[in-house]
Amino acid sequence: MGGCESKDGASPSASRAAPAVQPEGRPGWWSPGLEDPECAAGLIALEGAGQQALLASFAKGKDVKKQKRLLRQAAALEKSYPGGLKVYVANAKKLLEDSAKGVNPLDGCKPSVPEGMVLYRSGDQYDQYCAKGLLEVPYCCFVIVAGGLGERLGFDGIKLSLPCETITMTCFLNLYIGYIKEWTALANEALKTPMAPQIAMMTSDDTHDKTVALLKENDYFGLGPKQITLMKQGKVPALKNGDADFATLPDDPYTILTKPHGHGDAHQLLYQHGLIKEWSAMGKRHVVFMQDTHSLVVFKLLAALGVSAEKGYAMNSITVPRKPGEESGSICTLQKDGAAALTINVEYNQLNPLLQSAFGRSDEADPATGYSPYPGNVNCFILKLEEYATVLTETKGCVPEFVNPKYADATRTTFKSPTRLECMMQDIPRFFPASALIGYVLFERSMYCPVKNACNTGAAKQAKGQQASCAVDGEHLWYANAASLLRECGADVAAHAPREDREEHQDLVAERAGDRGAGRAAERLDAGRDAGYSGAGAGGEGCGGRADSYQRWVAQGLCGGRRPCGDQDPRVQN
Repeated sequence: MGGCESKDGASPSASRAAPAVQPEGRPGWWSPGLEDPECAAGLIALEGAGQQALLASFAKGKDVKKQKRLLRQAAALEKSYPGGLKVYVANAKKLLEDSAKGVNPLDGCKPSVPEGMVLYRSGDQYDQYCAKGLLEVPYCCFVIVAGGLGERLGFDGIKLSLPCETITMTCFLNLYIGYIKEWTALANEALKTPMAPQIAMMTSDDTHDKTVALLKENDYFGLGPKQITLMKQGKVPALKNGDADFATLPDDPYTILTKPHGHGDAHQLLYQHGLIKEWSAMGKRHVVFMQDTHSLVVFKLLAALGVSAEKGYAMNSITVPRKPGEESGSICTLQKDGAAALTINVEYNQLNPLLQSAFGRSDEADPATGYSPYPGNVNCFILKLEEYATVLTETKGCVPEFVNPKYADATRTTFKSPTRLECMMQDIPRFFPASALIGYVLFERSMYCPVKNACNTGAAKQAKGQQASCAVDGEHLWYANAASLLRECGADVAAHAPREDREEHQDLVAERAGDRGAGRAAERLDAGRDAGYSGAGAGGEGCGGRADSYQRWVAQGLCGGRRPCGDQDPRVQN
């Protein structure tokens, strides 16, 4: 269970006034310099959470400023976690104990393939559901998870500021807002409604200020400031051992090491900001949750919305075919001990143990398709607002937590590095009633293009037959999708690049570690900048003139949107 409620049923507030320390409760190292409410609250929080070891090195009158900094940090952490640090540590100890024992939270469950809909663009129903979904857009609100930096991609900015392609250098946030605006305008015109888009973005300490700057530099991409709500996610203490003792920075014992709690906090933040009530009062009917760097999701959302509206789904997940062993979750229906069936995401590292336990076999590909029977989750889903609001009221937006420590040895008692509790936004169906309809829509594999890896990591994955999921891969699939759309409209567009073109780009990729990807890469980068990235992206809106900051990042992996090796990409369905 998440942090909103302790195991004994207590339901503490997420925010509380700082109590005073009683005179008899002052430790021996306490000094007059620590006499303020925040320090008092921090001391109470740490002692209540059993963190006396963290304070053992404190000495009276020594490093008082540093002591004050740690105590104030503890007070802030106490407020940011529902129930406070005592509940966080209690939850952590239970989860760490289960992890050390090898307890499988899904033990006893039997998985099956859930009911869903296959909706490829070549099918007869695709356009029909897109038309239905378009008319639903004015009654939707959108949640974008934007708490991560692009460090894993080799980029030091926020991921939403990355270009989804390098012709116009249109960034991901511009792309998403542009489509939402255009959809809303088209639907409002057809329905004669005045509904305005509403977007919530979950940021973090790492991304908040840069997200604000990106929005202001681009005049909120044509939306009003009141149409975009930023919700900053807090962090949680890192844990250094199975006793859930807090870790500190390696070079600073007076600063608690903190880590992100996971994108599941989006539900809690929506509850705390009162947005679901506001959106309900506006007449909104669905909430769409989106990841930060998955451009082709804009070509799936309308059809998925149409399905949600027609079927009355409480939750509808967008999925694609996945290969067994692939590092992406799967949508499964779980049945356990006669309890009501639960349709939910199962993480890739849990699926094989689950199948082995239930059926004595691992995930296997269907010989006819080469894909697993369990659809791959892309972490974009749609919730029915009315039923979601009920769940948020009951749970205060908290979802189950998990812990994933990396153990130093087989004793499973020490960690290679500090761990922390995490939560995932796709676990929300655990709280929906058994009567709630939960389904999925399966789209073409070629519509899956998350940008989540650095180019060198992507190249290594591709060499193993896996999807690269890097900037080159995302851009390639963006262009491939555009070419497919043009062919459907009657244009004469080649399905694959000529061999000599591919070989030219193989040479370019080979050079990327040297001259920053010289030649064609530099030309295309200049073309993108000259085309107006500093102020004229798609639809006449740029992303704040960040082309220079992208130069090394783009040039190291740019292949002109074409796959750097192999004669063809079997995922691109014409």
